[in-house]
Amino acid sequence: MYNDETPLPPKDLNDLTTTRYRGLRKLVHRARLERLAAELLRMGDALRVPVPIDRLFHNPPQRLWRIDPQQPLVYLTPPNEPLYYRLEIARAVARLTGEANWEVRTKLIGEQPFSASEVEVFALALLLPTALLANLNQQQRNVTTIAKLFQVPLPETTARLTELGYIRPPEDARPS
Repeated sequence: MYNDETPLPPKDLNDLTTTRYRGLRKLVHRARLERLAAELLRMGDALRVPVPIDRLFHNPPQRLWRIDPQQPLVYLTPPNEPLYYRLEIARAVARLTGEANWEVRTKLIGEQPFSASEVEVFALALLLPTALLANLNQQQRNVTTIAKLFQVPLPETTARLTELGYIRPPEDARPS
């Protein structure tokens, strides 16, 4: 029978699913976004340092999207900041990929357009792909060098490497 140490089953089995596996679902979803980004880079022959994100934007593989040359992109950062410009282009590619009618995207992620957080994850996965990060030699494996090599702003590089577990989060950002 039940005693004080015996956990009671949840009243609703969906509670168990949503609370226990929420972290796992999020992890699987991020892995699928990573996989999709890797596939897009592979198809676009863009898996090199730095990732040619501008070329990928203007010449999408399999014509996944069309760019209207009459409609300029709206950038949130000044054009004299080239690293942030690249980040904005990567976000645009992420949004376009999130809206593309692409069988691989539909199978991995579903038919809904990417959310704002998915756009961010996907954009950084494009600019800092794990396949290229894994190939860095020991001298190149520091945040500043990676940011310069991949031409990504330092804060975003730090966030991406922390997310991937390559570096530890700053002391003040760690949970107590």
